[in-house]
Amino acid sequence: MRSRPDRLIALAERRVSLGIEHGMLVDFSTCSYLGLNRDQRLKDAAIDAVTRYGASYSSSPAYTALPLYDTLEEQLEQMTGGAVALAQTTTLAHLAALPSLIGPDDLVLIDAQTHASVHSATAVLRGNGVQ
Repeated sequence: MRSRPDRLIALAERRVSLGIEHGMLVDFSTCSYLGLNRDQRLKDAAIDAVTRYGASYSSSPAYTALPLYDTLEEQLEQMTGGAVALAQTTTLAHLAALPSLIGPDDLVLIDAQTHASVHSATAVLRGNGVQ
């Protein structure tokens, strides 16, 4: 009987083979879990935004911000009916949101495969007394 890691590798290899058979690109290096990075509408909108506003880098909105962030926040507030705060990166979002949403009476369980930034945020949570 194969060990668990061997079974997981075999399963991953099978999935890659199926993707290739069906003409699909298999990319394990992206954090685009919904595949939005391949959506033509999003790609066209990104090209338009770069053409109109230039390229930006991950930094605090205190230093740099595009008018698109204000528009996005307004639209997300309309969609959700709640307050919205955008972070420049996934890591900054996890580090800002999780300590604000999780208190010392909460218990946090995370999978070993969870994004590294969530593991970083849990170190902050531990410092706040969260188990």
